[in-house]
Amino acid sequence: MTKLRQRRIQDLIQAVDSSSGEREVHRHLEMNPWVVLRLFETSYNNGYIISHFSLGDEFEADLVVLRGFSGGWNIHFVELEPPSLSPFNKAGDYSPRLNHAVGQIRRWKLFVDQPNKETYLISQLASAAKTKDLLWQNGREPTCSVGWRFDDPRSMRLFHFHVLMGRRQHLDGTLMTRKAGLIIETRIIE
Repeated sequence: MTKLRQRRIQDLIQAVDSSSGEREVHRHLEMNPWVVLRLFETSYNNGYIISHFSLGDEFEADLVVLRGFSGGWNIHFVELEPPSLSPFNKAGDYSPRLNHAVGQIRRWKLFVDQPNKETYLISQLASAAKTKDLLWQNGREPTCSVGWRFDDPRSMRLFHFHVLMGRRQHLDGTLMTRKAGLIIETRIIE
């Protein structure tokens, strides 16, 4: 690992440890896009990271992770929340901030599920991967591992939605179990 990469990782850890808001962490993740890819995918091949992706005129995802596989794509929409805030209150219920983030995820899912938005969404994601990608920054056409373009109608697309919030130390065993149960179903659009 290079000294620059080590320093960036240490800066990211410090930002997460000391930040009270999401913007500083977001800025560090933009400078370390490989960390973002590794959070959601195990392979670096055919990966793209997009920051501040607009879903129409209505919504914005903090980050989008695209990763092609044989004949398809995993698409992760990510909402960042402050690492300093626990996702649960003292009673074990969702915190107001988590409630808001989950509401955003629901609205994104409703947008993605609209058949009349599919062509628009796929076109916008393909364009953003070419022009705003943080990993490669070379304007290349996103293709999966069999060479199909992102917008190829034969491609399967698996949509995933995530909220990144809080730190593990905020959660006892009961809350860790509760957090694990927050998995929101995957959407498949072919």
